[in-house]
Amino acid sequence: MKKYIVLILCLLSLRGTAQNRYEDLGNGTILVHRDIPATAASSKNMKTNPAQHLHFQGISLNISFQNFLKHLRAKHFYIDIREGSDYCDITGTVCGIPNFDITLLGDWNDGGKIYGVTASKLFPNIESMNAALEGIVDKLTKAYPRYEGTTVTLVDENRNMIDTWSVDVYNVEGTCIGSLYVFAQAPDGVGDCNITIQYEDQLNSLASDARCYNVTAYDIPIDISEYVKPILDACTMEIANAFLKFTCRKGYNVYEMVALGTDRDDILSSLKSSDTNKELNRKIMNAYFAKNLRVYNGNVMACTNNAFENIHDNVVSASISHQNTHNYEPPTGDIIEFNKKILNSKTNADMGWTILEYLAKQKATRSSSSKKQKYHCNGLEFDNPADMEDYKNAQGLK
Repeated sequence: MKKYIVLILCLLSLRGTAQNRYEDLGNGTILVHRDIPATAASSKNMKTNPAQHLHFQGISLNISFQNFLKHLRAKHFYIDIREGSDYCDITGTVCGIPNFDITLLGDWNDGGKIYGVTASKLFPNIESMNAALEGIVDKLTKAYPRYEGTTVTLVDENRNMIDTWSVDVYNVEGTCIGSLYVFAQAPDGVGDCNITIQYEDQLNSLASDARCYNVTAYDIPIDISEYVKPILDACTMEIANAFLKFTCRKGYNVYEMVALGTDRDDILSSLKSSDTNKELNRKIMNAYFAKNLRVYNGNVMACTNNAFENIHDNVVSASISHQNTHNYEPPTGDIIEFNKKILNSKTNADMGWTILEYLAKQKATRSSSSKKQKYHCNGLEFDNPADMEDYKNAQGLK
């Protein structure tokens, strides 16, 4: 089953002139042969290496996924989650035209392999679509150097009112590494008109980038210490098949909070958007996406507040496990109070205090049947004085 991850696409024109040769092949097909001078590759916006074949704001598809995402932050693009997604969809500008929906095409069943990128936009009428198409094709035609034998095909199929612009993309060795398409369609000449720009990677040059940058997010701890300091010394979050696990440290004590689900999709894409859990889920997902996508934009809000309006399915319960990643205890009624306190947290410090208090209370409840010496404070019971002192310090108790 194919799913999609999201990216911004913006193609940058290069300087230079070109001589065109037109060849009418009949059946509405015209080949446009363009000879772009070698000096075009020396533009200040492009490296001289012709392997940098397809540029999005000066960034080639061949560069790392991570660096491209850093580029997104610099361009101030926003992130949004859409219904049924376990990733963020991004809207951006393509060839100077805003509000394109841009998506990386990938196969989730094959380690998150990316095989292409698509940008799509609806237009209210044929006139506005054609005006946009003219500018897009002009910029794409100039966007990267041609090699001998490379052609641009303009196809007009009046039956479906589809205009198609396409070109094969070659590397410096002359190997075809992908194809770039522009589709402009107006169904029956009425209604919504759509322009789609698509690049298909034929050599899977993007596959390793997707895998290495944790697109699938399996079992790789994500450091979220900045969200709980200074109350907690450190905290990581781990995404796995059936749980979302927080591992936090305070002094020599290590605590774990586990959000349970039936599978990974329950954790990432089906967090319940109810009145009591929406804000808590938003904070959890913001922490995940802010770290995973490296999109901070000056704060920790990587996804918009309304991102969870339409996300559905089971409520993910939270329970506590102390230094134990396998034997999870069932959630109790305390989680309801815990959620309320998290929702009322005004700062990261408030949230950290709540986590500490809840962890301490859960630990005291689990150890109440032990015959070891107990230590008591504020109605809670601890296994050792160090844990009690941590709790007292967190609460400001003498």
